[in-house]
Amino acid sequence: MQEPIRQAQYALEDEDFAVVRERDGSIVIVPRSLRNAGEAKRSAANALMKAACEYEAAGRLVEELVDEARDLRLSWDAIGWAVGTTGSAARKRWKRDDED
Repeated sequence: MQEPIRQAQYALEDEDFAVVRERDGSIVIVPRSLRNAGEAKRSAANALMKAACEYEAAGRLVEELVDEARDLRLSWDAIGWAVGTTGSAARKRWKRDDED
């Protein structure tokens, strides 16, 4: 039988976190505010964090694709349509400094 890990607290770059062993034996690092939360709450926070990272990555990809589309001289109306907005809103959001 494995020796149980003691819950520990550490500070890293001014953010407190805890090391917690889950029921399945996995070890997770969580913010101290989730240290005593149940596994379901920690799992929900983890899923949210993963989705936020994916959202950020998707945003960077959209920025790159808009740049590519503009390099190909795709109109702002077409770009706006592709991202679900108007051409005017797309131009306002992604217009480069070198464009008139």
